[in-house]
Amino acid sequence: MKNKSIITVFIVLLVGAVSWYVYHQPTSSPLNQPSTKLVLGYRPGVAVDLALIDAVSSGSFTSVGIDVELKPYGRADLIFAAIKSGEIQGSLGVPLEPLIDQATKSFYPVKAFQVWYFDTTHAYDGFVTLAEGPKTIEELAGKAVASHPSKQVTYFVTKMVSGSTVKPYNPVAPLTSLDAGDVAAVYVLEPFLSIARANPRYRVMESNSISKRLFQSKRVPVAASVLSSEWLSTHASAGEQFIKVAQAAFANANNDVLARARTNLQKPEFGSLAPAVAQSVSEPLGSLPADLHKSELADFLASLKSGGLIQSDFIETDKLFVSSLR
Repeated sequence: MKNKSIITVFIVLLVGAVSWYVYHQPTSSPLNQPSTKLVLGYRPGVAVDLALIDAVSSGSFTSVGIDVELKPYGRADLIFAAIKSGEIQGSLGVPLEPLIDQATKSFYPVKAFQVWYFDTTHAYDGFVTLAEGPKTIEELAGKAVASHPSKQVTYFVTKMVSGSTVKPYNPVAPLTSLDAGDVAAVYVLEPFLSIARANPRYRVMESNSISKRLFQSKRVPVAASVLSSEWLSTHASAGEQFIKVAQAAFANANNDVLARARTNLQKPEFGSLAPAVAQSVSEPLGSLPADLHKSELADFLASLKSGGLIQSDFIETDKLFVSSLR
């Protein structure tokens, strides 16, 4: 009887010890698990995905177990090369045209979780000249105009300034082409419209040019924020969490969030923009892939095809975007 009592006490103590051990083990929350590393490229000075930049600095991704690092690259082609090599696993806004070209050849190295547009309400693109330069785009006929060297932008600028000679400029400092007297105007993207407005030496001739002049003032999907398809396939859970947080940050962004994010643009790693320029620079119109209309994408594909930039207008949108299009 005495032995039986001892055994009973031992069992009770053992059960209690096991319960205490289990209770005090770390939970399976993201904070207690090893974080997943994700390196995203970006172009300094380019005001794209401001809400995501703020989400990174505020720790929104860390809270779900994702360690996001933003890495600067001077050009989009360097970003694509870095994704291919595995140096980075995605990027904030990059041109959509090269991705579409690859998609028409059944190659999908990345998937877009955010879409960026030219439109008529966000002054993200336009023509700049010297203060005493031509007054209208029509006056550029027969003159030299400088453009971003990408095939997509060069093609669009050539269509807008028919009869002009379109020359490539240094994307890091496009306004120097005007300073040198080599061209009558330059077609630029932000932040260079804002930089020009802040300097009396320059004058913005027109903004929102591509949407107004080439697409009947419709939205034009020209860029995307992307994740490596390979990274997504090997980090499915982390990828789902990242996209959820990134898209929520975009959807919930308010003026305070965007103003705070623009402050980052004053830092050397984000472009060293002057405070007045950083706070006035325009971000392009953005949407989630689910809000990109198939007709808008079809118009963009048709334009690229007519210019010889792509050979086919067939792509599998479910492989290029993280969700279905409207």
